[in-house]
Amino acid sequence: MKKDLFQNKKLITTGGVIILCLVLVAFFPRKDVFQGIIVNLTFLLIIPILYIKIILKKKLGNFGLQTGDKKKGIIWAVLSLVVSLLIFYIIYNYTSFSEYYRLPQRIMTDFWFFIFFEVLLIGSITVLYEFFFRGFVMFNFTEKFGYWAVIAQFLLFILFLLATGNLGWSIIPIIISAPFAGITAYKSRSLIYSLGVSLFFVIISDALVIGLSR
Repeated sequence: MKKDLFQNKKLITTGGVIILCLVLVAFFPRKDVFQGIIVNLTFLLIIPILYIKIILKKKLGNFGLQTGDKKKGIIWAVLSLVVSLLIFYIIYNYTSFSEYYRLPQRIMTDFWFFIFFEVLLIGSITVLYEFFFRGFVMFNFTEKFGYWAVIAQFLLFILFLLATGNLGWSIIPIIISAPFAGITAYKSRSLIYSLGVSLFFVIISDALVIGLSR
C-alpha cells in the first residue's frame, strides 16, 4: 500500500515536471535561432536527464538509451516504416498535403544540402523529440499503464505542437511517425530503433515529395 502510494506520488511529480518542461519550451522567451536551440536542449534533454539521474535515481537505459531487444527493434522498425509510408501515400494522394507541404528550394536541387538539412537539422529535432516523448514521457509510464503510455506520448506531442503553433502541414511526416516510433520503442525497450523509424521516414517522405514534384 505504502509502496503504491509512493509510486503514484512519483508519477504525479514526474507528470508535473513533464508539463513544466513543455510549457517552458512553448513560452520561454527567445530572441533568435541560437537561443531557441538552447531552450529546446535545456528543457527537452538536459533537465529530463538530470531529473532521471538525480531525482528518480534511475539509469538512462531504463528510458530507452540502451540497445534493447535487437530482434524486436528491427522487426517493429521495419513494420512501422512500411505502415507509415502507406499512410503517407494516402495522405499525399487524397488530401491537400502536396499543395501545402513546402521544402526549402535549395534541398530540391542540391543533394548534399538535402543530406545536411535532413540529417543535421531535422535529425537534431527528431533526436530531441524522440528522447523527450518516447524516452522521458513514455518510459516513465509504461510500467503502470502499458500500451496506454504509447498513446499518451502521442497525444501529448500533438498538444505540444498546438501550444507552440507548429501543428501544420510541415510537421505531418513527424506526426505520422510518432505513434509508430512509440510502438517500436515500447516493444524493443530502446530509442535506437524508434529514432531510426522517425528519421528514415522523414528522409524518405521528403525524397518522395521532391521526386513526385518534378
